[in-house]
Amino acid sequence: MRQRQYIVLILILAIVFITAGCGRKKPPFLPKKEIPIRVEHLDAVWENGVFHLKGMVLFPEGGKEKMPPISGCRVYYAFYAQNSPPCEGCPIDFAVLREIEGTVVAEKEFSCDISMKKKKGIHFFKVCLTGKNGEKGPLSDRAKAIIVDD
Repeated sequence: MRQRQYIVLILILAIVFITAGCGRKKPPFLPKKEIPIRVEHLDAVWENGVFHLKGMVLFPEGGKEKMPPISGCRVYYAFYAQNSPPCEGCPIDFAVLREIEGTVVAEKEFSCDISMKKKKGIHFFKVCLTGKNGEKGPLSDRAKAIIVDD
């Protein structure tokens, strides 16, 4: 009888520890540093087989500190057909379209070109600046471009 109580107690403790031990485990590494600079007022324009993305670079509060080295940007992209646009305020599922290396910031202006095949529909873009060591900045506002004819 005594042995049965121990087995029940061990089973109860095992169940408690198993349910309490679940969850996401992260590797023991420090997260990469974030770039405090973001792109605001992003605009996308289709011209001659290229989307021209432009925006203003916003520095963090407290003035213009020493600008961290920016090596490029990461462009996020989503596409919808014209007959099935997302509702206003609905979340849009963005995927990484391209990582661009090179100069994308001059003074306080952001600019980059994305070449792609012309596709009739609604194109959405977001960008974040990237640093030399893989650091990422916050996401920009989303830009929307509509192509009506092929």
